[in-house]
Amino acid sequence: MHETLLIADSSPLIVLAKIGRLGLLPKLSTRIVVPTAVWREVVMNKPASFDSQALSEAPWLEVQSVTELEAGNLSIDVDLGEAEAIALASRFSDCVLLMDERMGRREARRLGVRVIGTLGLLREAKRAGLIESLSNEIQTLLNVGHFLSPHLIEEVLHSVGENPYKKTAIP
Repeated sequence: MHETLLIADSSPLIVLAKIGRLGLLPKLSTRIVVPTAVWREVVMNKPASFDSQALSEAPWLEVQSVTELEAGNLSIDVDLGEAEAIALASRFSDCVLLMDERMGRREARRLGVRVIGTLGLLREAKRAGLIESLSNEIQTLLNVGHFLSPHLIEEVLHSVGENPYKKTAIP
């Protein structure tokens, strides 16, 4: 996967920062954009946290505004960052939305937006040779409190030829 445009929601950015993998984003996409609400959520509202510092210093991260009308046109109740990310992604036919929240992902797909989550992004990094062990990355995600279903872990590890019953402690 090398995408031209990746629109990111806050939770994947935060968890990637927590596990030290923000640097994968510019290796997997030419352009990484967040809406203003996401920027405020992860940088402005968390000024002392590690993830906000890492994000605020990322030279490859671009911020774009979304109108209230665009964000308000969604048929589901999601937070402002998710709404703006979905609205921004729906502007472009050639982008991928990086989002973990199930309701937001469903709404984005309903609007014709391609969606990938944190785990899917790490799977693509493994396929691109950017990480050695997806199993180790999953364990790190679990260690920082990121929830992943055991079935999803098994499925994703299988998809890259890793043994799902080795190393990763599935909760």
